[in-house]
Amino acid sequence: MTITVVCRKSKIAWLFLPCVLLLASCGKRQVTKSATVEAQQTAGKIRQGWATACRPLTITSEGMETGLPDIGVYMHLADATDTERNAFYGVPFIYDNGRYVAQKHHTVTADTLAAIYACFPYRQGLAADDSLVLAAPFGENLYAVETARHIGKEISVEMDWRSSMVLLCIGCESDRLQERLDELTLTGENLCGQAVYQPYLGKWRPVGKGGTLNATDADCLLNNGRKHDFYLVPTDTEGAVTIAATIDGHPYAVRTTLPPMQAGSLVRLNLRKGKEGLAVNGSWVETRRKLRYQPVQRVDSVEVGHYLQKDGGICPQRDSNSIAMVVETDGRHGKAVALRDSEGRYCYSGKVLTSGKTFQTIDGKRKEGVVNPRQTDEIIDENKLIFTSGMPYGEQCAFGYADGADLTQRLIDKYRQTEHAYRRNGRLLARKEMLAEVEQHPGSYVPSLAELAQLYHHRQLGETVGCEPMRGEYLTVSESSDKTFYLIDMENGIVTGTLSKQYASLRLRLFYLF
Repeated sequence: MTITVVCRKSKIAWLFLPCVLLLASCGKRQVTKSATVEAQQTAGKIRQGWATACRPLTITSEGMETGLPDIGVYMHLADATDTERNAFYGVPFIYDNGRYVAQKHHTVTADTLAAIYACFPYRQGLAADDSLVLAAPFGENLYAVETARHIGKEISVEMDWRSSMVLLCIGCESDRLQERLDELTLTGENLCGQAVYQPYLGKWRPVGKGGTLNATDADCLLNNGRKHDFYLVPTDTEGAVTIAATIDGHPYAVRTTLPPMQAGSLVRLNLRKGKEGLAVNGSWVETRRKLRYQPVQRVDSVEVGHYLQKDGGICPQRDSNSIAMVVETDGRHGKAVALRDSEGRYCYSGKVLTSGKTFQTIDGKRKEGVVNPRQTDEIIDENKLIFTSGMPYGEQCAFGYADGADLTQRLIDKYRQTEHAYRRNGRLLARKEMLAEVEQHPGSYVPSLAELAQLYHHRQLGETVGCEPMRGEYLTVSESSDKTFYLIDMENGIVTGTLSKQYASLRLRLFYLF
């Protein structure tokens, strides 16, 4: 009996044990589930708070006249996630409507006190203290210093751009209109050809001194106002430098001394090539220069319709610095016509002057006529002047000689020989002379009759011209005799070679070489 009771109690206990374990397990699972939900809710609140606190970074800049393309930005984040740190590790920022914004829109941070660094050009994957080795020829290198910060929906930082380079700017002049600069080279004891550089701090550590630097923008007209820029590593000491130039295949050199040069400064040298050779014609130093980004014009990329600039460069679009439109080019060199007439009216010369090359006729037969007249003009055959680009006129007639620069140079040479005597005797006429206007515009010349006839022909074809229309009667440099020259009416195509060089006053549209 006793055994039976014990067995029965034991059986009941075994029956209740699974129920107890099941209840315990369910309770534990409920507690774990509650903890997980609570943790998820907490994490969600943290993420929501982080997302609310996160702001994009925008940068506005001072010290630059124009916007830069991609710049590098690095943020030293003290309180941030790995995602934030990676997002701001030397990322590119692009120029957008007056400010710089991250190229990737998810680049945000909640650390509003982070130190911010910026540099140009963009260097991928560099931190604030990182460095790299750069070799000549150097370009512009900029770094930025924060001047103000505003916290709102975004972290808006104002930064002042500064250059870590010295800019040596060399200008060239010549008495000869058509001379070309083939090469320009600097050799000096203080010139650095290789250095270690920290882009975000703007600091240099030269690897060695003494070297040779070559201009990257030579092979151009010597006298068109182009400035040749050399970006140099700063130095605290003065040093001798030799400037070597190859002009029309002939070598020239001049030696001078460069002063101590601090970062951000400008050293300007003016060179003049005359009969005696190459000489320094002037120099000055600016301790802090204006910063302006200028895209490099690709070699062999010049096209008809591009614009010649005041500084001798070429730009695809017309702007406030444009002075002439390209009308002929091989992709590198060519001719351009001024965007507008010279102010006023001009005579050929106030005194007896000739280039020594005259054209007895316009087309081999006539001294006057109408270029490509329409049938409705009812011009008789004797007065018809046919001009097209491919028509093979000989150089003995005015339509066959399209080198107005050569004729202008010949006149200038003789003009300079007699000008001093005329000034001394007080016999200069009040009338404006075309050559005096030419000498006010480096690289310019008076076009020949053939060159203006070409423009007139293009106008007849309805080709678009990006300069002011030419209306009325214009001077050409082409002479019909020692005392007369050819004019052309750019509205009606009338050409005549019977006008006096000293007394006829006409419009003047200059051409330029580049």
